[in-house]
Amino acid sequence: MTKIINIDETSRIEIIPDNYVLQYKVKTKKGGFKWKFDGYFPDLVSLSYEYINNAPRSSSEATEDIKKLIKVIKTAELNIDKVVREFLENNK
Repeated sequence: MTKIINIDETSRIEIIPDNYVLQYKVKTKKGGFKWKFDGYFPDLVSLSYEYINNAPRSSSEATEDIKKLIKVIKTAELNIDKVVREFLENNK
């Protein structure tokens, strides 16, 4: 049984047996969207590192200056922290 947890409007976690899958929403040529696979992770810690490291590349905000880059990374940290805490609380 799979479960989907939204991280933000363009990122989500799909939980499948023994793995966590990080996915990003991308536009299709026909104007719709699809979920792009980023990778399988054995735990939420490794998935969280990947999500935070990819935040500048996957952000719709401009990251050409250091202040905007720091904001994007901090927002990613807050998003993943909230999602992981809620998941752990609900699965005790």
